[in-house]
Amino acid sequence: MLDRLTRQLREADIDLVDKGDEYEVSADVPGSDKEEINLRVRDNVLFITAQHEEDEGEGEGSYLRNEREQRALIESVRFPEEIDVDQVTANYRNGVLTVTLPKSETPEMESREIEIK
Repeated sequence: MLDRLTRQLREADIDLVDKGDEYEVSADVPGSDKEEINLRVRDNVLFITAQHEEDEGEGEGSYLRNEREQRALIESVRFPEEIDVDQVTANYRNGVLTVTLPKSETPEMESREIEIK
């Protein structure tokens, strides 16, 4: 049972690149629609969550094994420098989420949800 729970709740495989004036995070989120992914930046931390449920489908037959019914993903990335939350952008393509987070000179205590394009 614990093994099944571990498969359903997981962390994303991510790459974090410092490009000088911005950070770029790439996260594998396969099998999810962009509407199922939520991004938020708060206190220089990027929070990525996703919830995916498979349709059981209609038709004949019954499952002999069904491991793809529901998956949740939780990930957070803390940055050593201030982030300009108003300039953060995100794109999702072919199962890969890419988030660009420009650095800021001034501390920002704002929290913002990020739209995925």
